[in-house]
Amino acid sequence: MRRVVASVIEMEMRAYRGHQDTEALAVFQSDALATGEHIGLMHAGDAVHRVESMYRRYDPRELVRIWEDESGIGAWGFVSPRFSGFEIQVHPRRPDLQGEVVAWGYEATAAYIVENGLDLDRVIADGIVGYTARHDALDAEGFTKVGEDQYIETDRLVEPLPEVTLPTGYRARTVYGPEEAELLANVHNGAFTAGFTAQDYADRMELPGYDPDREIVIEAPDGSLAAFTIVWFDRRNRIGLFEPVGVDSSHRRLGLGQAIMGLGLHRMAEEGMSTAWVTHSSSNGASAGLYAAAGFTPRFAVDDWVKLIET
Repeated sequence: MRRVVASVIEMEMRAYRGHQDTEALAVFQSDALATGEHIGLMHAGDAVHRVESMYRRYDPRELVRIWEDESGIGAWGFVSPRFSGFEIQVHPRRPDLQGEVVAWGYEATAAYIVENGLDLDRVIADGIVGYTARHDALDAEGFTKVGEDQYIETDRLVEPLPEVTLPTGYRARTVYGPEEAELLANVHNGAFTAGFTAQDYADRMELPGYDPDREIVIEAPDGSLAAFTIVWFDRRNRIGLFEPVGVDSSHRRLGLGQAIMGLGLHRMAEEGMSTAWVTHSSSNGASAGLYAAAGFTPRFAVDDWVKLIET
């Protein structure tokens, strides 16, 4: 399908084709951030995390669409079945695509909800505070801002590095490999009720975007895993990302959250990162407190905008 946008340059909208596109989307995010415009843009690691992990039970060829021409990718978006909505990323050099991609997001998400018989009557989209082009596109498509809960994007300088201390008997390390899939599934489930099976995690570890050397864990005295984080590196922009971060519910109130954040910051410094990012919901007081204590401050907020499904 080919469309003509306002700049009179043809841009093709196509479906996600495979793992090579995941890498291309990560490069797109890094290139977009290199313009210096950061509001509304996700980290390269977020793109990989969404395609390979967050929506692991769905086929990205059905959910993800990419807009590109001979000069490269101008925008991309994906239907989010978990949240009855969609997320989109538009390159700062292609603001003309904003309205088209928002319109696609509504149409594709509404169709997914109806076709799959979901008991939902609305589509949810991200409206980033201060991102006028996104607000204008959402407003033109008939979306309205609702609710008070926001996703808060936060950051801090990687240095100065914090001192990391662990309770007696606990030790920090990175993941060894697929033989730890069951331990990793358990700690993710203990932190988030994520629904991982050992096979789920083993499958995830086989994907190109996963690197056991980037998953930092804290091992408990009994050999189980008590806390974890995966760190991501945008080497072009020297930005590190924590996604996700978790402490098993049976090991909380021991300072492990601060410890895992400190370990991640030390790893980012080793890899040459200058800035670290992490995201949380404004309604999640525990995460907000953890990240604030680790020195993170808000850089922008994401509101929910809603449009009823037309019948």
